[in-house]
Amino acid sequence: MIGTGTTASRSDPKHSRKVWHPVQPGIPGLQVHQRKELSPDPGVTYIVTPYPDFTIMSGRWYIRVKGARHSFIDFSLKNPWTCWLMVYFSLVLLAGVLAAAAATIPGIPVNQSPLPDTAKYLFSALVQAEAAIIAIVISLTLVAVQINVSTYTPRIADVFKNYPNMWLLLFFYAISIGINLCFLRVIDFVAPVPWINFCLFFSILLIFALLPYIWHTLYLLKIDSIVALLLKGITPDLISPDRAIARDQQNILVSLFDIVNISIIKFDIGTTTHGLSMIEQKMRLLLDSIPDDRKEIVIERFSEHLTQTCRIAGHYHDDSPILFVLGMYRRLEGSLCSIREKDVFFYSCIPIIHSLEKIRQFTGSADIYTMIDRLLQQIQEKSPEAGELV
Repeated sequence: MIGTGTTASRSDPKHSRKVWHPVQPGIPGLQVHQRKELSPDPGVTYIVTPYPDFTIMSGRWYIRVKGARHSFIDFSLKNPWTCWLMVYFSLVLLAGVLAAAAATIPGIPVNQSPLPDTAKYLFSALVQAEAAIIAIVISLTLVAVQINVSTYTPRIADVFKNYPNMWLLLFFYAISIGINLCFLRVIDFVAPVPWINFCLFFSILLIFALLPYIWHTLYLLKIDSIVALLLKGITPDLISPDRAIARDQQNILVSLFDIVNISIIKFDIGTTTHGLSMIEQKMRLLLDSIPDDRKEIVIERFSEHLTQTCRIAGHYHDDSPILFVLGMYRRLEGSLCSIREKDVFFYSCIPIIHSLEKIRQFTGSADIYTMIDRLLQQIQEKSPEAGELV
């Protein structure tokens, strides 16, 4: 058992005591100026740290902030339009609250009506600063997106194009610049102080809004975030009779497997494993949300790309993606056993059987041959009709 402690002494030595606190792992700052000391309890080692209350309190705040950050990221990925509209409209509301609050406080400089020349200089400086800032930020964002697109596949450019963060930032900066230009035009005739304060506060808040925008954009450039956004776009419309809708879903699926295949070529094991595991989760969710007689189409769509992935992995002599795909098929075959109708089970297993027969040609590993034979044998035991296809 490990804990932290500090000495709380008073003028009377009898009141000297040690206060022991449990250590929370993963909190920065708890390892500073530490020393081990035996506690009064035999066999228990404590870590004595100066000012442990402060370090533990800061650690708890760190955990809370980290949890809030992850919650914000999850919410923004699931509901991007709702999230960022709330962020930017809250800035408009906060600017109005600050302008109204400033109007109720007498004697402060912002409540004094500015001279026309001073107001013109203020709004002119705000317009130039906002235009320069938004130009630099958007240019850097597009450069970062271009680098990411060239690293993986041009198809993922649609992810950034459809994400509303950059477009809403541009829109609200354009609104702010437009309002400032309008006041710059009419400042010689009318100069309402509350509206001037609102424009000033709104422009300042938009500058601070760049902090969450840049932070979230950097997170969005991570390949895990791109995979999550692509998977979000795959819906049961994948089997829609409408060719246009089905084609859009198929394009998203192609983009997703492009990332996995390029990761295999670059020997990026982490991205490959993460991408395949997320694909498996999405496929199982789709299979659970559609009727049994339509599952064959979903399995066929995914198995075509999984077979291509195994072919690329076999070409580069990387057996780990193939083993993962075989494990995916094994788990999928086990979940299909819940289908009561034997004909539906048989037709659902046909894409898996064809994929396994093709994967056998892509590798020379005896372990993979054994796994394929076991899978085919399990399918044949549950559906004797499948033996004719093997």
